[in-house]
Amino acid sequence: NLGAEIQFVGQDFDDSREHVEQVAKREGMHYLSSGDEPLLIAGVGTYALEILEELPSAEVIIVPVGGGSGAAGVCLAAKKINPRVKLIGVQSEAAPAAYLSWKKKKQVKAKMETFAEGLATRSAFELPQTIMQRYLDDFILVSEEELKSAIILAIT
Repeated sequence: NLGAEIQFVGQDFDDSREHVEQVAKREGMHYLSSGDEPLLIAGVGTYALEILEELPSAEVIIVPVGGGSGAAGVCLAAKKINPRVKLIGVQSEAAPAAYLSWKKKKQVKAKMETFAEGLATRSAFELPQTIMQRYLDDFILVSEEELKSAIILAIT
């Protein structure tokens, strides 16, 4: 109703993101990043506030990682409230770009073969990586089977 144009471009998130970045640059538009925006990171981190409201004595928060904006938000919120809480990032081994970037302390691209839509990126975002380097206590990769088992556990 407001005149938006919807396009389906590419095979995955990163194809679409790269296309939009090019169009924005070419047409002089502002590109609102889906990961490198401070206010976005702050917004998605609010679920850490909810966790610590419900469980103020939580010792560990395990956070899923795709491009990293959600994990970065959790890092900022949780560590501000309780600097002793341990934060562990989890990413699919079938889409390990953020994990590899965190481990190598530099941006890397990697394969993307996961079924987990919210974790399905071939590259990590720079600002979230900077935040996660400072506040994330550990980062692990899990198999696709482990992800599926966790989903079943959560819904049963």
